[in-house]
Amino acid sequence: MKKFLALLMAAMLAMALVTAGCGGNDEKQAGGEKLLRVGTEPSFAPFEMQAEGSEELTGFDMDLIRAIGKQLGYKVEISAMGFDALIPALQADNIDVALAGMSITEERKQQVIFSDPYYKSGLLVMVPKDNNDIKSEADVKAYEERVASAIDLKRRTRILEAKQEVIADVLKKAYDSLIAMDEKEYFALLLKMLDKYALPEAGEIFFAASDLARMSNDFRAEVEKSAASKGGSLVISEEGRKIENGFVLAYGGIEENCTLQAIFDAKKDELSDKVHRIIFA
Repeated sequence: MKKFLALLMAAMLAMALVTAGCGGNDEKQAGGEKLLRVGTEPSFAPFEMQAEGSEELTGFDMDLIRAIGKQLGYKVEISAMGFDALIPALQADNIDVALAGMSITEERKQQVIFSDPYYKSGLLVMVPKDNNDIKSEADVKAYEERVASAIDLKRRTRILEAKQEVIADVLKKAYDSLIAMDEKEYFALLLKMLDKYALPEAGEIFFAASDLARMSNDFRAEVEKSAASKGGSLVISEEGRKIENGFVLAYGGIEENCTLQAIFDAKKDELSDKVHRIIFA
């Protein structure tokens, strides 16, 4: 809330003093008239505003500066600009006065000279008549803290959701890339998986019908070799399972799902943590 609205008129006051003593030889002129260049940001009604579709700047401050200009014998030229551009415009001598509901602060006083405050505002808190929660300034402060905490929680939740969306997208693209590998890479991956999941006992291995149809004799031999290296044996079933990829191992009536999707799902939390560390650490 803007507590103090002040008229930034250091240059104008200086010109007024010069005019009184020296006849105004250093003043800026506009067609023979003394010119007062004013900057404002017209979005703080009712002090400064601009109707849609209109070039006219109106409001209390605009009336005030025009009255001051008339009293001092200056033509007032008002330009609209961003609020943050007002002080730099003063410092660059692009305007003489900044008038935009600007509060007087110690930081700003180090940069420009303020007029005396001409408007003082305050805060008024209204609550329903039957309110029993807010009865004092301390209650207002406690409410503000609760609201700030809720906003911060919502912000952190949104950040977390955004991170989770990024991680999920990365994992999806990783899986899509995995299942899109060429045939040679795919069957090489299956052999690596088999080296990890095969047990040192006799069992049976099931593949998707599409994989059985394109499976080479060399791959079949490698499956038997891999099982033997673990101290067991595997018979490749000619019955195609309703799986998209990977394989299913069966030992003594107990099956283990080694499809890519099943393994991917089992490792999802671990993979998510790794992606998080890589992207957000």
